[in-house]
Amino acid sequence: MTLLGKWKRYLFILFVLLTSISLAITLVYYKTNTQKIANEILNNQNTYLQKSLNLYKNNLEHIAKDWAIWDETYNFVKGISREKYIQSDFGGDETLINLNIDAMLFFNSKYDMLYGRVVHNSKEKELAATPQLLTSYMNKLKLSKKTVLIDYVKKGKILLLLSVPIQQNAHRGKSNGLFVIYKILNADDFKNTNILNVNIIGGSKQNSYKLQNFDKLILCNTFEGATKHFCIQSTLRPEVLKTFYYSTLYAILMIMFISSLAVILIYILVHPMIKKLTSLSKNVDEMVTDGTVKTLPEFEAQEFQTLTDAIQSIVNKLHNNEQMLKFILDNVPVGIFIYQPNILYANSYTLEDFKIDAKKLSSYTPDMLLDESVSKAIRQEIQKTQDARIKNKDVGARNYELQLNINGIVLDVIAVSQSIIYKGKPAGIVGFIDNTESNKTKEELSELLHYLPLVAYRTRIFKDESYQITVSNAIEKLTGFTRKEVESSPSWWQEHIYEPDREEVLSAQGELFQKGYLEHQYRLECKDGSYIWIDNRAINLNKDDMLQDILGFWNEITTLKLHEAANKAIAKIDRHFLIQNDEEEIFFYICKHTVESEFCEQVVLTRQSGKKYSYPESATNFKMQKHLEVAYADEVLEIDFYLKAKITKHELFENIFTAFKNNVETGLKALLHERRLNYLTYTDIICGFPNANALVEKIKDYKKPFALAMINIRAFSSINLLYGFEFGNEVLCRVADIIKKILRKEDIVYHLSGDRFCVFINIEARDILDKIVKKIAKECAYNIMVEQRHIPISCRFGMAKYPDDSNNSSQIKDLAMTALSYASRDKKETVFYEDKMKEMLNNHAETETRLIDAIAHNKFEFYYQPIVDAKTQKVVHCEALIRLKDENNKPISPEYMIHVAEELGLIKKITKIVTKNVAMQQKIWQQKGLHVKVAINLSSYDIEDEDFSLFFAQTIVKYGLNNKSIAVEITERTAVQNYEAAQKFLQHMKELGIPVEIDDFGVANSSLHQITEMEFDTLKIDKSFVDKILEDEKDREIVNVILQTAKILNVTTLAEGVETKEQYEWLKDKGCDMIQGYYFSKPLCVKDFEAYMLSYKEPLDSAT
Repeated sequence: MTLLGKWKRYLFILFVLLTSISLAITLVYYKTNTQKIANEILNNQNTYLQKSLNLYKNNLEHIAKDWAIWDETYNFVKGISREKYIQSDFGGDETLINLNIDAMLFFNSKYDMLYGRVVHNSKEKELAATPQLLTSYMNKLKLSKKTVLIDYVKKGKILLLLSVPIQQNAHRGKSNGLFVIYKILNADDFKNTNILNVNIIGGSKQNSYKLQNFDKLILCNTFEGATKHFCIQSTLRPEVLKTFYYSTLYAILMIMFISSLAVILIYILVHPMIKKLTSLSKNVDEMVTDGTVKTLPEFEAQEFQTLTDAIQSIVNKLHNNEQMLKFILDNVPVGIFIYQPNILYANSYTLEDFKIDAKKLSSYTPDMLLDESVSKAIRQEIQKTQDARIKNKDVGARNYELQLNINGIVLDVIAVSQSIIYKGKPAGIVGFIDNTESNKTKEELSELLHYLPLVAYRTRIFKDESYQITVSNAIEKLTGFTRKEVESSPSWWQEHIYEPDREEVLSAQGELFQKGYLEHQYRLECKDGSYIWIDNRAINLNKDDMLQDILGFWNEITTLKLHEAANKAIAKIDRHFLIQNDEEEIFFYICKHTVESEFCEQVVLTRQSGKKYSYPESATNFKMQKHLEVAYADEVLEIDFYLKAKITKHELFENIFTAFKNNVETGLKALLHERRLNYLTYTDIICGFPNANALVEKIKDYKKPFALAMINIRAFSSINLLYGFEFGNEVLCRVADIIKKILRKEDIVYHLSGDRFCVFINIEARDILDKIVKKIAKECAYNIMVEQRHIPISCRFGMAKYPDDSNNSSQIKDLAMTALSYASRDKKETVFYEDKMKEMLNNHAETETRLIDAIAHNKFEFYYQPIVDAKTQKVVHCEALIRLKDENNKPISPEYMIHVAEELGLIKKITKIVTKNVAMQQKIWQQKGLHVKVAINLSSYDIEDEDFSLFFAQTIVKYGLNNKSIAVEITERTAVQNYEAAQKFLQHMKELGIPVEIDDFGVANSSLHQITEMEFDTLKIDKSFVDKILEDEKDREIVNVILQTAKILNVTTLAEGVETKEQYEWLKDKGCDMIQGYYFSKPLCVKDFEAYMLSYKEPLDSAT
């Protein structure tokens, strides 16, 4: 086997070994990098899912703040508020849908559900009982604190539940109920553009991922604090998985590059030379001197000249010792033959290489061995030299690289010819090395370098500081410069390092000269002005200070670097989505982060409105523009990227923009989702104005002087009942618009809930605030038009100022509410907060408590005021009245007690108590033989309630009452404002035969037509007219008209509040039928009333 043949085998073994190591490294790299990327994606998805869940949770908490800390809710769960009033606050059948929740429930302190609504099949409806879904959680809900539950329910859904104690607006007293809301989340609520599909599964306890069939990455994200273990399983879209494949491709390319580099370098460094020529010469001399046989070392081709000189010396010394000469020449690892002019001798290597015997070879002269590929000039030179050596002319040693051909066997050889004396005659000797395999390898290597995308280069720096540069053909495809342009300019490389990278790259060269090896990545400027990223691997073959021999390779990695830059930009943009919700800022930072991550030189984002965001503001010398369209809400954002990079792998480059588009659209979608939740949290959905949550945020840390004016629309529920909720909502919007128009630009209108508004005003002076409030009141009274109807709106105002009323800005809202409550209680239009109001409201709260306790334990005191016939002065019937005492046993004003009861929605319960107690008392009086008709006062809430009509009918039947024993009173205002309900109720009373009295007649603005349409029996003249009949002509005329009207309608008349004989006499003379007042008797307790009745000379036993 030839020397090169042996080394080919060694080289092959080495290549197999390196390839095996490379594959092992590839597998380890792939596994490690895959795990790293998957964990990063898993963490990002976990952040997104947790944020989504927090957004839903925050929405529940903001809703709870508005609904649970509310007097109406508090009174309702305590059993003292009107259920229909609570129902009216829902404003239709889409309240829960607009609030983005699935259920809202109200529980009392015993955990009984009083009222609830739920969304089922995209429709909102009322609940008859506690949902089965909640029954297993009720023992976890506490009256004393807020509870948040996250649980996995059947069919892959998540329950997000919030319960909070129900308290009054001012957070007074303990909780008396529980407010519960929940949202059912399904898989679609956690989906984004990177996710192919989402499943919610139970049983999982930790975050994990799984790569399935190399085309699916399945993430499993869990949540802390959940009642049951579950996870959200997300399957990534295939295009997102390309990140894995890019990493693997990059790893394989790098390892193949390193392996190829190692094999090429080994080939160059172990080119066939085994031992140094000096060792060969020494061994040959020793063989000549002492006659011992030694194994001669092999050598390099460049040392061949020295070898042939040594052989020449040996031949000249041993030409007479043919046997020793033959032995030595046969062991020299080169081909040798001697000619005179035919070939006289050839060693074993020559005969083996040409597969010929010595006898046949002797018929050849050296020039006959030349292949026809040898040029004519070389052939002639060889023939001339050959002849000269035979003639013993000194022509010196001659070196050739050519092809020999014997019997069709062609060898590439390095040959050296010398002159010798052989067997006493001049002769020539030729030594040659078979270089065929080496040349073949060089050709293959040259072809490999020609087609390999890598650029191979070699730079030699000589002692005189001159350069020799050699590069492969790939340089032109990569940079646009030809080999000649690069190799002819020693400074080409330094000049074409991309300017921003130049200083760092040049400073790294010291490492190459010190350590002998250098790896680094940088940008190189191409001929057309663009740049490419290259991975440069270089070694210094000679570390001598006087000579540098640098061999290296460039691998073009532009697309991979741009991919890294794009991922870096996307990560920065994603982080900005998490901390910023201002779209102007986000659009700008999309541009800024993309450029600062070195993906491109400029980004311009254009909205459909034409507004542009650019970073930097201006730039030039772009080589490529890439246009991308990104969906955002109802518009399409146009993003233009301007790049100077040269793109060679366009398919991979396009994938970068696909990933960029998906990530940005996902972020923008999350932004819209968050903004919608923020909008629902801080904006009133009816009018589009800031709500109570926004007001709390505004004043929380506000330090400048300001005032709050709480506004309440009086009797707004009547508008809803008369015209409907949609009409009522339009009225609210008109009110909000008018208030905003009156205020200055820096002032703010808030719609707190229902009929309540608040105005934030940046002023200090009270008189200015008072003017603004009066203007609001005037405009609302005269300028509210809805559906071509003028709706007069009457408002009450409660005001407080910071820092005058409190040094804590957050308390101003409660103080203004206190002033508003005071205005409502005293029926005033405008009230500024004063410290004494707290005490008054405490009294109000005490009255509330006394009322609630009296209802629960029947602690009311009943009084009866006689009503007498004007002519006979006999008692014809009486009016039932209730009284209540405070904690000091002092009577509470009846008017104030009724006012508080109406506020709390307790009137219906009180009416039922009165009705039942009167019926029971009538039964007792009948048993005593005392027969008197008793009139019971009814409110507007009673006549609207069909249940009360049924209760009333059942009660009179139960206790055996009739039209001689009981009557009912309703006010004129009640009859007018609730006309249809009043008509229906009066008809029902007529069917039962129960007399009806119209109380406070003449006070309300009713029409004569409405009065004539009603079925009633008695008109009661209000005390306000009776008080002035003797002094005021106008009041006398009004009373006369009422009396005449009653006669026309054929109903009786009753004057209340008669306190003097003169009033009595005047009313009797004018034809009034009945008299009620202190002139005859004050309201009497049962015992005193019985005594009063029995004191009449003519008992009423005969009344049947």
